[in-house]
Amino acid sequence: MPDYNEIIRSLKAAASGVADMAKDFASTAGDKAKEVAGDASEKARAVARIAKLKIDIAAEKANAKDAYAEVGRLFFDATDKKNVPEPYIRAFDSVMLANAAIERMEAELSELRTVVNEPEDAEDASFELIVNEAERAGSCCGDGAGSEESDITVEITVDEPEKDEPEDAPKE
Repeated sequence: MPDYNEIIRSLKAAASGVADMAKDFASTAGDKAKEVAGDASEKARAVARIAKLKIDIAAEKANAKDAYAEVGRLFFDATDKKNVPEPYIRAFDSVMLANAAIERMEAELSELRTVVNEPEDAEDASFELIVNEAERAGSCCGDGAGSEESDITVEITVDEPEKDEPEDAPKE
């Protein structure tokens, strides 16, 4: 029968071996955690840089678009409209048609302003400005009835999607 002291020594040796394995495991796990954290940190920096680069690229594209538009305006203004170079004819026609449409709409606007006695240099009112002024005046749509109950009702409905089969149809 083995000696009691020998059993104790063997248990201590086994415990020491288990402790060494636990230390090795903890060390390896710690190294792996540092590696994963380093990788995650590196990836986070890369993702942040990608986002910043996308924003910078969009800003530069907007700058280039503005510069192209300015070059186009300068070329359009400097070119004799009766002798437009062949590759630019369609673009010049589009610009000239747009300018003519703008002139027609501005003439109509001027005409309508005279009808309502609005000065030519009046600012164009925004939707928010009109609503804010109406709220300050205590009225809706300029009718002066701000304190009275409105007889306008709003009903919100939701359309049910159409079903292909009636509900009481037999299921297969």
